[in-house]
Amino acid sequence: MSRIIFLNGCSSAGKTSISKAIQELSDTPWLHIGIDTFIGMLPSKFLEFGDRASEGYYSFIHSENERGTCIQVKTEPRGEVFFQEHVHKVVQLLADLGHDIIVDEVIFDKVSMDQYFQKLSNHRIFLVQVMCDINVLIERERLRGDRTVGLANDQFDRLKSFTYNYDLIADTTKVSAIDNACLILSNVPLHPLG
Repeated sequence: MSRIIFLNGCSSAGKTSISKAIQELSDTPWLHIGIDTFIGMLPSKFLEFGDRASEGYYSFIHSENERGTCIQVKTEPRGEVFFQEHVHKVVQLLADLGHDIIVDEVIFDKVSMDQYFQKLSNHRIFLVQVMCDINVLIERERLRGDRTVGLANDQFDRLKSFTYNYDLIADTTKVSAIDNACLILSNVPLHPLG
């Protein structure tokens, strides 16, 4: 049985920074795997602006709200299988092999979360909601330069309204990644069995 720190939050909320801080602060090794890890594996010609994007994994739906541009990710058929089945299995395999894992995800609905957790049911999961003020999210996304501007704006309201039984909430609006990592590590069970 492995330990899993499951970070769920919007794009640009600070999940990756917290993950890296946990890895630096912890006396035990934690593997970090996130949705961006898997997106980075995908061939660019099948992504949004690639020449075979229509056969790809996901597409973007553009809209506006009172805060500005929103970009919603629409999962395409190839992506449904990859993101809803294969990603979970890779995380499960790493945990089954005995690795403690930090999962860095963006999940909006109970069905998807339950499916993920069912695959990981033999392991100790510590679920953390990573949140941040919307204005800070939008500014971070704009400054980073490696994000599609509008993702955080779209995801914010959907994640805010998604309620789940979180073990901890990490607010990155004013709290650093290091301090949030310390908070998480001080609450994660030391041993997989609790």
